[in-house]
This record gives sequence, structure tokens and C-alpha cells, in this order.
Amino acid sequence: MNSPLDMRVDSVGRPVDDNSQTSDVDDEMGPFPTIIVDISDGKVLDDTDASKRLCSLEGGVQVFDRPRLETLDEVAKLLEISIEKYAVPTLSDESMTVFVLVCSTEKAVPFARFDVNVDNGQAYATLHCDDGFRQSVKRVAVHPYDDVLTLIHRIMLCARSEPTRGG
Repeated sequence: MNSPLDMRVDSVGRPVDDNSQTSDVDDEMGPFPTIIVDISDGKVLDDTDASKRLCSLEGGVQVFDRPRLETLDEVAKLLEISIEKYAVPTLSDESMTVFVLVCSTEKAVPFARFDVNVDNGQAYATLHCDDGFRQSVKRVAVHPYDDVLTLIHRIMLCARSEPTRGG
């Protein structure tokens, strides 16, 4: 069952397989688009500004014998897998910006942006989808040993579990 957020973040595409599994991605992206997650220190307005980039993930998650994952669920799973595999920095500023792009061999399409602020051991975020939808995410705990992937994964899980509210 799709959440209201899944219904709103459907502007980038992935084709339907022969077995009629649907996704929130359309045919123009090719059979297996790649997810790119760029994490920058501080407030960054444009995903092309690499001057504050802390790390970048590129990959995808394919599931078998089940419908394809919605794009933000795929991002959450990619983060979960990457947390244990890669050493990344901890947050050095009181804010960070996360850009999510979906790309094919020919182009990268902006999908969503998370603006994250940290205050007194709590992170709060706003999800901005490329179609104009916004969702405020409730505060999540920030531990001194959290790296940026762990923190973004925690925020992502929180965003996916709470009812959406425009903003």
C-alpha cells in the first residue's frame, strides 16, 4: 500500500517489468536507474555545489519476488546497506543538506532534498520533493558517534513512518 508521500513523489521514472510490477518511476529512465545521494555540510541550495560535499552514494536496490521499492524506500535501503560498509564523516556543522537524484545512463533528475538542522542533540528535517511537496520530519536523536549516513537513515525512516503533512 502506498503512503501519501509515495503518491506525491512520482515524477521520476522506472519502467514496469514484464510481470506488471509498478513503481513510482517512469519509462524514460531505463530498466535500472541509479540512486545518487549527495550529503553536504551546512545549507546548500544546489546539488551542483560540491564545495561542502561530505560524501556521495551511488547505487540501487533490486528486490526479487516482490514489487519494486518506491524510490524513497530504495534510498532508505541503500543508506542502511552503506552504513555498515563505508566509513563516512560525522556532522561537523549544525546543518546538512541531502540531495536525492535518480539517474539513467543519460541524465540525472533531482528527486528530493532533505534540509537537516541539529540543535541540542536533536535533528529535525524538512523533505522537499521535486514536485513541490514538503514534509516536516519529527525530531530524531543525534548521538555523538553518529556519522552522516546513520543520521540521514534515521531521519529517512522517521519520514517514511509518519503521516505526511504539507508545509
